[in-house]
Parts: sequence; C-alpha cells; structure tokens
Amino acid sequence: MPRYPYIIEIAVVVVLVFGLGCTEDKPPLPATDAQSNTLRIVFTWPGDDLASRQELEIRDRIAQRIVREGVGKIIRSGTGMGWMDLVVAVEDTGIARWEIEPIVRNLSPDSGFTIQVGEN
Repeated sequence: MPRYPYIIEIAVVVVLVFGLGCTEDKPPLPATDAQSNTLRIVFTWPGDDLASRQELEIRDRIAQRIVREGVGKIIRSGTGMGWMDLVVAVEDTGIARWEIEPIVRNLSPDSGFTIQVGEN
C-alpha cells in the first residue's frame, strides 16, 4: 500500500482548481503554422463569462454553414472566459474572409467578432 494513498487525487484537484481559476486577457492562439491558410474567427464579450449554450449553438451553426457552403474546413473550435473561436483552413484567405463575414453577420448579427489571418 502506498505511503500517501491520496496524493494523486490531491494533485489532480490542485491542478484543476488553479488551472480553471486563471483567466487570460486574450484567448489562446491556435497551434497552426503562421504561413498556412487559416482564418480564426474570434467572438468576444465583456467580462469573464463562459459562452452560453445559445452562443455555442450559434458558433456551431456558423461552422456548419462554412463547411456546407464550401468556404473551408473547421480545424479547431474553442471557448474560454469572455471568448470563443473557430479556426478554418481555407484555400484563399482573402476570398474566404469575404465569404465568412456575411455568414457570421446573418447567423449572429449582434455578435462582436473579428476575423484574423493565421495566428494573429
């Protein structure tokens, strides 16, 4: 029997408490090559609130429409405190940006969002 039988459980709790309690000023950047053809759609709101179920559903509908219309392929989505994002692999960032903006505005007209090229 181990000398400290609950050490692993205690370590996990400490990591979760400190890891989940921290916030960042900016959402983390995607782990993609800066030279790749990716666009990152970042939705932000004031404060450190997590995305609501409705906001996540809107983000998922935006992602589905981007794929359905052949604009690009979703390679990652994320959320944090005060932000959520979609990272899209595209053939041409200029054309895709022009196609993505009306999709987002149509499905979420009141959202604050930016479209970043690569890892900006």
